[in-house]
Amino acid sequence: MGQTRESKEHGARSMGQGAWGKGLKGNIYVVLGYRILVIMLLFTLCRAGFFVFNIGKFPGVGFSQFLGMERGGLMFDISAVVYINMLFILLHLPPFDFRYNAAWQKILKY
Repeated sequence: MGQTRESKEHGARSMGQGAWGKGLKGNIYVVLGYRILVIMLLFTLCRAGFFVFNIGKFPGVGFSQFLGMERGGLMFDISAVVYINMLFILLHLPPFDFRYNAAWQKILKY
């Protein structure tokens, strides 16, 4: 029946839609940036893991040289992520309300 404002806010927070979730759901560009950052983080972790597991194959590589390799890897990863996800990124950009439609979001998740 009649819910108070506090009970509505508590209901939204209990469903995982607190301040952080509301900010992510409210701005589609923030969600796109967040998804790309997660992909970049995973690529970086994979590259660091590869280096750690194969450190014997990289004799004489110090921390500063490792950071240089990470920098080059990040530059490559940025171009790879943009090229691979170009269609996904372009489908997020039209400034029309249909992009918030559930069917459109389902197409993007596919």
